[in-house]
Amino acid sequence: PAAQEEQEAVVLSVAECPVCRQALVEAVTPPCRHSLCLACFQRCLQGPGLCCPLCRSRLSTRARRQQAEPAATTAAGAAGG
Repeated sequence: PAAQEEQEAVVLSVAECPVCRQALVEAVTPPCRHSLCLACFQRCLQGPGLCCPLCRSRLSTRARRQQAEPAATTAAGAAGG
């Protein structure tokens, strides 16, 4: 019972954006491995620091480019390259 409640809490926290606390929609995972919703990630890219809002790790140019074009990145990955 208590372990099950803990497990359910973990599942719920994974499905929630840690920035806006809303459902994790169109999840983006930068190199630091923190998952955010696409809208929050895009707001990070518009800020002056260009860093993860959770750990303040700098977002690489490559990561920013990949997240700016998620459909192209997904299509290339699905095609095997």
